[in-house]
Amino acid sequence: MRFVRNLLVAGMLCTGLLHGAASSAAVINLNLAGAVQIGASFPVEVWVSEMFTGLPSDEDLLAFGMRVSNSSPELFSFTGSSIQPPFDDDSTLVGLDAAGSAFPGIAQRSASQSVWLASLTFNALAAGNGTLGVRSDLNDPNQGLIFFQSAPVSLEADLSVSIVPVPLPAALWLMLGGMSLLAGIARRRMHSGAVGW
Repeated sequence: MRFVRNLLVAGMLCTGLLHGAASSAAVINLNLAGAVQIGASFPVEVWVSEMFTGLPSDEDLLAFGMRVSNSSPELFSFTGSSIQPPFDDDSTLVGLDAAGSAFPGIAQRSASQSVWLASLTFNALAAGNGTLGVRSDLNDPNQGLIFFQSAPVSLEADLSVSIVPVPLPAALWLMLGGMSLLAGIARRRMHSGAVGW
């Protein structure tokens, strides 16, 4: 059954490549919730909106494919992706960091509709500032946003990420203060010749 589905998707992708007339002005958004601390695993959500702008009203989004770009491999490491429904995960099948296909495709409801494509997962390795992003090479038929009738659209977006050190808990400062106080008392007693507490 999976083979038949892949065969149908491949046929639709070829049809889309042959029709490549109109071009979309899709907006790619990368979202990160909250601050990132050293040692944490964190997701970056990949959303696309306005993907049907300038395309025929009966257009369908069939598939997508992208690679992760990482300006600072000493700060972040890419650990994998989670493809969001209604897409099936085709990442390993096509050898990309994140790729998915939907059969039937996602129909156009409005020119400005948004679709969540994937969550990319990274590990924070060290403190600092860097840039994560997604890229697609339209010379590869498995990359970009792939439509039924229209030419593929490139997926290009960047996100600045700051990784902060793990803050020391307030209880640790209290414990260190108490230990230094006890050490001071013990030292004073040893110098004054007192025995015991």
